[in-house]
Amino acid sequence: MAQRNRFRGYALAIVSALVFGAMPVLAVVAYAGGAGVTMLLFWRFALAALVLGPVAWVLARRGGERPARRAVATGLVMGGVLYAGQAALYFVAVQQGSAALAALLLYTYPALVALGSSLLARRPPAPMVVVALAVATVGVALALGPVDGIRIAAVLTGLGSALVYTLYILLGARTAAMAGTTTSALVFASAATTFAVAAGATGQLALPPPDARLPIVVIALVCTVLGVWFFLESMHRIGATQASLTSTLEPITSVLLSAVLLQTAMNPLQWVGAALVVVAAVLGIRSSAATPVPPE
Repeated sequence: MAQRNRFRGYALAIVSALVFGAMPVLAVVAYAGGAGVTMLLFWRFALAALVLGPVAWVLARRGGERPARRAVATGLVMGGVLYAGQAALYFVAVQQGSAALAALLLYTYPALVALGSSLLARRPPAPMVVVALAVATVGVALALGPVDGIRIAAVLTGLGSALVYTLYILLGARTAAMAGTTTSALVFASAATTFAVAAGATGQLALPPPDARLPIVVIALVCTVLGVWFFLESMHRIGATQASLTSTLEPITSVLLSAVLLQTAMNPLQWVGAALVVVAAVLGIRSSAATPVPPE
């Protein structure tokens, strides 16, 4: 029974990584269909909140959970500011660069989380953390490709998404006081509110164009709701560290799908860089294994 439970846990973590990895590729399809960044993100989080919210409410009632007002306020701030900021930077990186590059830049965050955890604990970074940062730096440098082909806006927003996500995780690890589904529902609802304002200000608060609707719905319901739910379930079965290690399949999925479906060209050195970023993510997760990681 225990072995079957672990098998299911790994299976859930793998599916979660695969659907998250498909998200930037679907975003490219949505952009081609006429959707803008704020329009896409508003509908992503609004639909996700509408679906996950009732589920979280039912689970909270069954478990007798009554979140404190401070915990609720923290979840709303995390969603409306940090998670929304991370999502905006990430999806702009996808728009300005490529799905593969955005995913690789985002996945420098495990090494940054490990470094941030050391700094918050006021202790020198462990050797593995230093190695993870070095490997991530070399990997990103190689993955960027020839200097004359680098889009600075894509690089800055991609790295910015990793930095903001690092802050989100470190804050979540210190303030976690609710079940994962409850926190996720609050984060999605708050992020939806932020992007409703942003979309309204940019004239994008409207139904997506017909060609963009299907990819946006898949991003919201499959990549976001199922991705988060499966990841949470996998953590219950195999633990946060193993679930996080398995999630390093996400950038691999993004890179492979970009190459196959979007015909994103990468030279051999860029493939080596992509592999090094994944290695750095694994090292970063292992070095901060004692720190709980909130859901993506």
